[in-house]
Amino acid sequence: MKNFSFRLPRFFQSAHLTIKSKLMIVLILLCTASILTLGIKSYLDFRNTITKRLLSKLTTNRNTKLNYIKFYFENIRKQVSVLSQDRAFVDAMRDFRSTFRDLNTAQNFASDSARVRAYYEKEFLPRIGGAETTKNFVVDAFMPQSLPGMYLQQHYIASNPNPVGQKLLLNDAGDSSAYTSVHAKYHPMFREFVEKFNYYDMFLIDAETSEVLYTVFKETDFTTNLRTGPNKSSSLAKLFANVSESKERGYVKIIDFLPYEPSYGAPAAFIGAPIFDEGKLIGVLAFQLSVDEITKITTSNKDWKGDGLGATGETYLVGADFTMRSQSRFLLEDAKNYVAALKETNLPSNTIEKIQKLNTSILLQEVRTEASIEAQAGKSDAKIIRDYRNIPVLSAFAPLQIPDLQWVLLSEMDVSEAFEPVYEYERSLLVWTAVSILVATLVALIVANTLTRPIADLTFNAQSISEGRMTGLRRVRSGDEFERLSTSFESMVQSLQAQRELVELKNKDFERLLYSVFPDPVARRLENNERYFIESATGVSIIVSEVMGFTKLMHTIGNEKSVEILNDMMIAFDEAAARHGIEKIKTIGDTYIAAAGLFNPQIDHAIHAVDFADDIRSIVQRIGAERGIAIDLSAGIHAGDVTTYLIGKRKFTFDIIGETFMIAKALSGAAAERRGTLVVSQSVFELTQGLYEFDTEPPLNYAGRMMLPVWSLKSSKLAIRE
Repeated sequence: MKNFSFRLPRFFQSAHLTIKSKLMIVLILLCTASILTLGIKSYLDFRNTITKRLLSKLTTNRNTKLNYIKFYFENIRKQVSVLSQDRAFVDAMRDFRSTFRDLNTAQNFASDSARVRAYYEKEFLPRIGGAETTKNFVVDAFMPQSLPGMYLQQHYIASNPNPVGQKLLLNDAGDSSAYTSVHAKYHPMFREFVEKFNYYDMFLIDAETSEVLYTVFKETDFTTNLRTGPNKSSSLAKLFANVSESKERGYVKIIDFLPYEPSYGAPAAFIGAPIFDEGKLIGVLAFQLSVDEITKITTSNKDWKGDGLGATGETYLVGADFTMRSQSRFLLEDAKNYVAALKETNLPSNTIEKIQKLNTSILLQEVRTEASIEAQAGKSDAKIIRDYRNIPVLSAFAPLQIPDLQWVLLSEMDVSEAFEPVYEYERSLLVWTAVSILVATLVALIVANTLTRPIADLTFNAQSISEGRMTGLRRVRSGDEFERLSTSFESMVQSLQAQRELVELKNKDFERLLYSVFPDPVARRLENNERYFIESATGVSIIVSEVMGFTKLMHTIGNEKSVEILNDMMIAFDEAAARHGIEKIKTIGDTYIAAAGLFNPQIDHAIHAVDFADDIRSIVQRIGAERGIAIDLSAGIHAGDVTTYLIGKRKFTFDIIGETFMIAKALSGAAAERRGTLVVSQSVFELTQGLYEFDTEPPLNYAGRMMLPVWSLKSSKLAIRE
């Protein structure tokens, strides 16, 4: 075998460096390379972890909002379909038709026309186009042309004593007409309905004449003809044309947002259905959707931080024309800075002026980004892109599959905010890298001195002897001495290592025991020497479950086998808790108590709780079927506020108290009486309504103080879930 040799770089050969200097340089280079390699890898791993976590969080937010938007539109579709067939709406349509046509004999057309013209010149046109509008438009083009239309606009709009935006407060115009009698009869009910269910306006349209016979809000579309009148090209006219051609009951059509002149040019979307009377189409029922209601869903009622979107995150809708269908967070929070940012983009100045004037980004803010383009193409993904402000953001996007609407939903957060932990870690890493290199340099100097000192001593002695100096020689460390020192050190290291391993083994046993007795967050606090606390938590779902038939089982097969079965079930319960993000509190015999959202807050804690309870019930039923024993599981679930505490000195007790726990316990008792049922309170029912099928149960007499509404889980199949 050839001898291995390493050729030093020319720098080491030509620089006349000492062995000490060469060794020190090599050690410094090796340490620096190792530190930089580990630092870069650590930074990249941390950045990737944060990115994945944030994109996952945004994806969850996106999916939640998708479900909410879908539920909203499915709900109003069903609502409009049912109302169009309701007897009250059919009667109202018939009454308004007959009384509206009777007004063709009304007098004082010239007087009515003058008052209506004055309203359009002084109130309506200046609002949609400024003070110069009346000079640029022919007023007659906006006014109703029919006698009844002019008469009713005069009484319910022009002469209405209420200001613009509050014209709907007038029930009776005081003109003693048959139409006013019908209006006074139905208007309070329709107005209450529109306000209660958050619509902007409601319309009754004559299918034969195309005239808008009635509206709640009393804007200038009231009494106009949708085929020949000023609004014949509007989105409401498109809705009417589509619905009036339908010959089937229950047909519902939605028209996407478009600028709507009667609402002073603001964006408006409509939904409508046909009204039949004894098989004959007599009219169309239409509603103008509320922009605020849709924005309330996408912004969680402006609670972006509560939605986990921080100071820069937002969720919004984009239409097929790549403009917004919900309000921008930045317009709602800080319109001044939002407009200033838009001026730095390619958005036309007249569009920015419209955004300022109408105070809306709907139909005006263009969102032609990588995310919106891919979502419109039917793709769902999460990645880093540049948003409509040309700012880097993390974006989770997906198409919103709603009939008649080609919308997509995007949930985004600025990279500058999302990566703040990364930037902080980067700064800290740079400091520690510099400190580590400095320390490595000092260590290299010490090591080089230590390793080269025997050589230096030998060199000194050799030089001294060559010069004839036989005294004052330095003591040279021989090989035997180094060997004995190394042996002693190794023995010491081995002894310490054995002791360390024994200590680590004991610590691991203690840690295992600690985490098996207490929930993980509590165990961690005990490890940190925190021996006492009492804390409150909000938004928590408590599950109290009991294995039914276990006591009887003990008498049947004996304690030993019964406990063996119970152990299998509790292990399976713990595994199910881990799968569903549930936190185990404690077990008492055959009772298993757990919580969702206690230590790790969850928006959908009630869903996790119901899924977990249903899962462990399936586990109990499976074990019973496999072993041929009659056991089942009952559970009670309640959501609310709880208090947790840890007390003790040498022996510690962790528990949960509060009204929420006591109600869950009472619900478990009620479930036990029904054997094998999952009973939930009203708070859980409301948080999961629409996601599961529930049966209404008799109210629960809680502690003799109140009657609690309760429901039992009928089916675990979700009614709405992607």
